[in-house]
Amino acid sequence: MNYISKLQMENRALKSYLREIEDNLNDFMVFLNSSKFQGFESDGSRKDWMAISDIQTKMQELRQISIQR
Repeated sequence: MNYISKLQMENRALKSYLREIEDNLNDFMVFLNSSKFQGFESDGSRKDWMAISDIQTKMQELRQISIQR
């Protein structure tokens, strides 16, 4: 395999990796904008408070993707 072909393969792999990260970040944004965090509870309290465990789980998923490479 010549040098240019090798670089092209590496470039495709990196673009795929970045797409995977972007897709996961988009999923995280959808999650943050979900009805779980919109509006008010029946007792009148806000629903935009977030459980740290939810955020930690999502961030751990993103971290796992980033260390795979």
